[in-house]
Amino acid sequence: MQWAGRAVPYHELNALADALAARLQAAGVRAGDFVGLLMHKSVELYTGMLAVLKAGAAYVPLDLSYPADRITFILNDCGARALLVNDAPPDYLAAWPGPVLNLAEAPAGAPAPAAPLGPVAGGPESIAYVIYTSGTTGLPKGVLIPHRSICHLVRAEQLLFQTTPQDRVAQGFSVAFDASLEELWLAWAAGAALVPVPEETMKTPDALPDFLSTNQVTVFSTVPTLLSLLASAIPSLRLLILGGEVCPPELLAKWASRQCRVVNTYGPTEATVVATAADFVPGQKLTIGRPLAGYEALLLDQLGQLVPLGAAGELCIGGPALAAGYLNRPELTAAKFNTVAELATGFSGRLYRTGDLARFEADGNVDFLGRIDTQVKIRGFRVELAEIESLLLQWPGIRNAAVALKTGDDGVQKLIAYLILDPAHPPLDAKAVRAYLRERLAPYMIPAALVPLVTFPLLTSGKVDRKALPYPVVGDAAPTRELALPRTPTEAAVYAAWQKRFDTADLSTTDDFFEIGGNSLLASLIISELRQQPQFAGLSVKEMYTRRTIEALAQAVDAAAAAAPAPAAEGPAGPPVPRASHTMRVFTAVLQAAAVFLFYLVPVLILNTSIAVRPWLTAQADWALVALVAAAVLAYVPVACGLVIVFKWLIIGRFKAGEYPLWGLYYVRFWVVKKLVEAAPTQLLSATPYLNVFYRLLGARIGHGVYLGSTRLMTFDLLTLDDGASIAREAGLLGYRIERDRLVLGPIRVGRDAYVGLRAILENDTELGDEAELDDLSVVAAASACRPREGWQGSPLAARAHAGRRR
Repeated sequence: MQWAGRAVPYHELNALADALAARLQAAGVRAGDFVGLLMHKSVELYTGMLAVLKAGAAYVPLDLSYPADRITFILNDCGARALLVNDAPPDYLAAWPGPVLNLAEAPAGAPAPAAPLGPVAGGPESIAYVIYTSGTTGLPKGVLIPHRSICHLVRAEQLLFQTTPQDRVAQGFSVAFDASLEELWLAWAAGAALVPVPEETMKTPDALPDFLSTNQVTVFSTVPTLLSLLASAIPSLRLLILGGEVCPPELLAKWASRQCRVVNTYGPTEATVVATAADFVPGQKLTIGRPLAGYEALLLDQLGQLVPLGAAGELCIGGPALAAGYLNRPELTAAKFNTVAELATGFSGRLYRTGDLARFEADGNVDFLGRIDTQVKIRGFRVELAEIESLLLQWPGIRNAAVALKTGDDGVQKLIAYLILDPAHPPLDAKAVRAYLRERLAPYMIPAALVPLVTFPLLTSGKVDRKALPYPVVGDAAPTRELALPRTPTEAAVYAAWQKRFDTADLSTTDDFFEIGGNSLLASLIISELRQQPQFAGLSVKEMYTRRTIEALAQAVDAAAAAAPAPAAEGPAGPPVPRASHTMRVFTAVLQAAAVFLFYLVPVLILNTSIAVRPWLTAQADWALVALVAAAVLAYVPVACGLVIVFKWLIIGRFKAGEYPLWGLYYVRFWVVKKLVEAAPTQLLSATPYLNVFYRLLGARIGHGVYLGSTRLMTFDLLTLDDGASIAREAGLLGYRIERDRLVLGPIRVGRDAYVGLRAILENDTELGDEAELDDLSVVAAASACRPREGWQGSPLAARAHAGRRR
């Protein structure tokens, strides 16, 4: 498993899980108990999941974004024996009677537990985990998944997806969403590397492709909504799995290739993640495919009889992967899980009624047609509209409520709540209603708009015609309050972006983004749109979570612009850098080809030499042979690095700041030195004082106590790292860029006790002041300076995030 820059071997994870399982047993956890998990992604989270299973109990995953009422209801509904956290538990849990175990406080890599892991009662029918989904009564319902069901899914998906130990599987979903089980066990069952994606990266679609590419992810499971926000493909990807909501085939065209297989899947939580799947083939109709191995897919009418081929019917799932039912809901279990006698297909046994409408194509694939009832999926989450409606009807002054999933002109799906109000009550306080809903519903269930209507459109059956409910249009209703309107050009630009996404004229610059219906998807869309304008180029999605009003966001952008160093006064223009002639370009290409030949010639000569001297080596005494091999091993790193140092000074001497024609002689010398440095075994020296010595000998000015975790350094003579500076893994301090047929070199200075974060970049002609910080995945653009003790963050261009250094 790969987490936070560290490879965690599975034997270590297993040992940690064994120790924690024994600790849980000592705390009174027994077979049949439920244990809650309220943790952010971490080694502790996965240790906790496995430990609960090893202790014989079932885990109940909770999302950190859930409101307090929802979390306490779930813990009480399942009668959780304990709750595992990896941070300080929220205040509202102080009244919860069960024990709260903070795994972050446990010693990392603890030795074997004092008490051995006790025997566990149970078997295939015992419950492994409980996933809570939206319920029609206004309360979530727990789906009980036994070990036999998840084991069957694991075996079926191994046949379907053929993961191998060489794969690297992304883990992006919240563990409270059952699709996370697919990610986890695709990796664990095959011995592949699990690569958890940090929560902040999942909220930032702009950063996600880079994360997946950098971590060489080969298997990625996601929902179509998130996929539509990814701007670039992932070169390392060989398997892309879609599910959770209806997938438009146009979205998949740019992803499918000979190297990347794209699979569209379908499956309710009650059937354990995935029940059917179909490969995407360009030019062919995209369906939800055929059942996985061991699964059954049947289409039944209202009488429970098979429908004719091509006719629509309710999709029912059968097989050994079905859930055991709903926790504490025997009537609902009896209604949704039916046992049927032998049908014409030969199937008999338990079936789960999905409530989805579908039909069989002539080739046997299942074509999904939509929902029969009021359940919808948004951003991969299943939502019972009746749950939201039930809560709205409890608000004074709301006589009737209907919630529908609507798609705007921008293609984004939103939940819209339509209300019939009681005229005898005071006007509706939309802000108070939203606050009331946020305390009881998951964030993805909060309606984006509250629309008052006089009456609802009805079907002939008397039910609400949700398709006929109007999509809210800007200006449909006059604002019911005094609005704070934009006062500056920056506020006006942000206001326009918000207004476009919220589709309302009732918008104030002091409105809280999340209180008026904002969510992570809208935040990503708004930031992506704003960043098309130069003044917002350094803005990140994180800003929407810390500066939640138009006013605060605009002030932060203006402050960052004011703090940016003024451009240097232009002196007299120097002579323009001439472009390399066609002859010089050809000559450069010839020199580069010769250099490539020499690079490959060296290992060939070494190989041939070793073959030639092999008879002589075998004739030597064993001790002499061992001594010779040991000497070669010990000499390899210093000799290789020493040759790179010698050739650097012979070929280019000192790097000098300036502009040089691309494909010219200086460029060729630069390119040769760059290839030599990249070929040096510097990764072996990373995070050791020897790397500092190596770069000093190449010309860099490196002070005392400097930590170098990165080898992405170049233009050494232009690089200054003052005392105590810290350079994190894969940070880039290259000191050059290529633009407009020019190679541009410039100095970089990292001040005393300054910090450059993971994969952060300092371009040429930049400075990080004393005790300043450049956050992970951030960029300081060329000709910029971060003042002492400031913290900068953002990509593609960092902006000032705070004035004083964080301690």
